[in-house]
Amino acid sequence: MTGGEIVLRFLQTQGVGVAFGIPGALNAHLYDALFHLGPDFRHVLVRHELGGAWMADGFARARNDVGVAFTVPGPGATHAATAVAGAYTDCSRLLLLSSQSDSNLRGEFRRDLFHGLDQQRLFAPITKWSAAVHHVDQIPEVLSEAFHHLRRGRPGPVQVEIPADVFGADGGNPDLPGRIVPAPGSPCPQQLAAAAAVLRGARRPVILAGDGALHSGASKALGEVASALRAPVITTVMGKGALPEHHPWSLGDSNSVAGSAAYQEHDALLAVGVRFVQVDTRWPWFSPPRRLVHVDADAREVGRLFSCEVGLTADPRVTLEHLSGRLQADPGSRDGWDASFPALKQQSDQREVFPLLRALQSALPADTVMAFDVCVPGFWSRRDWFSREPHGLFYPGVYVGMGFGLPVGIGARLARPDRPVCVVAGDGGFQMTMAELGTAVQHSLPLTVVVVNDRGLTLIRRVQDRDFGGRRCEVDLVNPDFARLAAAYGIPSEQVTSLDALEDAVRRSAAGGKLGLVEYVL
Repeated sequence: MTGGEIVLRFLQTQGVGVAFGIPGALNAHLYDALFHLGPDFRHVLVRHELGGAWMADGFARARNDVGVAFTVPGPGATHAATAVAGAYTDCSRLLLLSSQSDSNLRGEFRRDLFHGLDQQRLFAPITKWSAAVHHVDQIPEVLSEAFHHLRRGRPGPVQVEIPADVFGADGGNPDLPGRIVPAPGSPCPQQLAAAAAVLRGARRPVILAGDGALHSGASKALGEVASALRAPVITTVMGKGALPEHHPWSLGDSNSVAGSAAYQEHDALLAVGVRFVQVDTRWPWFSPPRRLVHVDADAREVGRLFSCEVGLTADPRVTLEHLSGRLQADPGSRDGWDASFPALKQQSDQREVFPLLRALQSALPADTVMAFDVCVPGFWSRRDWFSREPHGLFYPGVYVGMGFGLPVGIGARLARPDRPVCVVAGDGGFQMTMAELGTAVQHSLPLTVVVVNDRGLTLIRRVQDRDFGGRRCEVDLVNPDFARLAAAYGIPSEQVTSLDALEDAVRRSAAGGKLGLVEYVL
């Protein structure tokens, strides 16, 4: 097998049969291997490497596993870097496989080479792990290590660089590993007992669930602990959906009216897979946890910002399963929330919802996967969208990269072909990656794409209105005719100007099971 064939076969052994990318001169041998592999491996030809890396990110988030992007070195890698940085801050299992100049040029001044770039230095601060292959025999070992990093502990992106000639070199028939599944970390029994004691003794415990709860598949165990403790569950910006919001103890997002009110009443906080990022802690209602039990797969996160009474470095799901058994056997006195929780739950379930989101939630099937770009509806989705199951809502909550919505929706559609997907974008963010409509058309991907056209950068308009007395600068857009753009791709579209009409148009698009665009003009 050539190096390229080894890479593709390795990905198949890991259950990854899809990759996103663009061929180039320095990864031509990888694409020749793809040609010989045929339909056994699906490649999605994208229009831009940033879109491809975001698609891989969306694939990873929707499947809760690894998504893969291929790039050439230099411009291909730098185009993808924004998505890699987003995957780093949002903790997504994105694998970037970038080529490099021929191995005999190793040590040459990089900027003098075709597509020259010191990729290891570029990606070091925005990846969980980064490595370079120098010989075809190293491919299985390096990729094995890459998948250990991708699937062990708190997720994050990994970048692997392979020289152009190594992709074409003869690597024989190496033994490839089976699916790499690192054992989840188990909690220390003494710390587990201490955590149970703190929670058992609290009158009004609250559970704060972060993205780590989603990554570890902890939803069932999270609900069991909440029920045993009779404790409200609120989620961080990246933990949305960790507990379905129709669960009896869910109060949705921590920044919702009900969620923030519950947080202010807590006398002990069980933080599960939580990083306490700035977008969660910047709100006026937030104050440091009073008694903190902190669970995370990454030892660096436990107690990093707030001192914890008990810290457990372990897999969140495994830890919650152990806690559930202890608390069900001896829950302690559990009447602390009896007086106030029913009203909070009613407030959460009947919360006022941003009108556009209410129209979408009414129009779309309950199992729709939502990919929100950076826009006003996306911002409010964190608080208002009613999440019915994990891995059903994606928003770039920490890095906040515009253009995210459409490519992430495409990646999610490929990861979850059993579920409808809806993309929601503002006119500004949509234009950053709208060329990927061509990718969706070429690969016959059914999506409902909603573009909110208010001819400007509305979130920044609001900042300027609020902080600068209404002095607006460079926030108005001259937009294309989005209906004619859709028609150029052969995509059916509708243009609407009211929420009722939007609801009807989105319902028709979703029911049609095809790619469709709905433009909502304000």
